[in-house]
Amino acid sequence: MNAIEKYKRACKALERNLITPDDFEKVTAPLRDVAPVVHARWFYLNGRLECGACGMWIQNAVMGGVFNFCPNCGAKMDLK
Repeated sequence: MNAIEKYKRACKALERNLITPDDFEKVTAPLRDVAPVVHARWFYLNGRLECGACGMWIQNAVMGGVFNFCPNCGAKMDLK
């Protein structure tokens, strides 16, 4: 049985009240392959862009505009 079949089976069991929501989480948790997403912003300080999450800086401000993530820590850069 693959991961998709296990997930579908768990969903059906939850719909029929055969398992509790807590049990559903326990059954499906190993099936997920996720990583937490860190959100940050670029801050323009003293002629360079600095990552709000890790503090890494890029001297050339034009180059920093190209990145929608920090190449050092991987934080996703929000526009607003």
